[in-house]
Amino acid sequence: MTTSSTSQPSTSFPPPTPRTTITLRGPGEIIAAVPYLLGFHPRDSVVLVAHAGRSPSARGPGADRADVGHVLRMDIPPEDMVVELRADLEATLRPSLAEATAVTVVIVGGVAEPGGGPAHQALMTELASLLTAVGVPIARALWTPEITKGAPWCDYARSDSAGSGPADRDGVVPDPWASTLAAASAHAGHITYPSREAMERSLESDDPELLMRRSALLELAASRDEVERGDGRSGTDDVGAERIVEAVGVVRDALGRFRRGLRESAACVLSDQQVVDLARA
Repeated sequence: MTTSSTSQPSTSFPPPTPRTTITLRGPGEIIAAVPYLLGFHPRDSVVLVAHAGRSPSARGPGADRADVGHVLRMDIPPEDMVVELRADLEATLRPSLAEATAVTVVIVGGVAEPGGGPAHQALMTELASLLTAVGVPIARALWTPEITKGAPWCDYARSDSAGSGPADRDGVVPDPWASTLAAASAHAGHITYPSREAMERSLESDDPELLMRRSALLELAASRDEVERGDGRSGTDDVGAERIVEAVGVVRDALGRFRRGLRESAACVLSDQQVVDLARA
């Protein structure tokens, strides 16, 4: 605490943590970033990445250079319902995109057209019309069957007779797990789930019987700690250092299991004892 010239106390705070800036270069990296922007890997989805700040020129030079504001996602609707849903979508998108300077559309899922064109072209046409009505330009409109390493992507834009349109109209998705955004998300402690369903399951409460078992194990462990303290076995520096090493190992093992589960799109299942050990670490 410091004192100002008016003798009024003021508190000195540490400087704020520097903001991390990550540059996404090109459509492939934008697509690979979507799971980390949403918090899960989407399937059969329409994703709108809203841009904030300076407005990118739609499908022109600098179209991919804009700040990401927020992200919206919905399931791909049945083809015969796209027109019917327009009024509801417009009512949702108009306030959600009120401050967006542009959007990048990413449609995930489906099979490419016979000529190699993107799937869901009728849906994209309707979305383009809807976004025009809302007053938000499209920076890029992209399609990929899935967001995984090596998956093809392509742009819905087609060059006209004058040859206009983006030069990078197709490519492959880079490894989402190896991206800078993936590393930054992991470093910040953010979890990216393999699917929306996996995210939903993580929010479900555990069954009461399971919680009772784990509670009993925690109480047993606490009782053992009391006995060790009474015997004087837990008061030495060596024992304290040993327990810190064990705790670090428990946390590292749990994180490793979870990361492997995410990579393999498998559930990370811990036994009751492993959950208790992690809670005590």
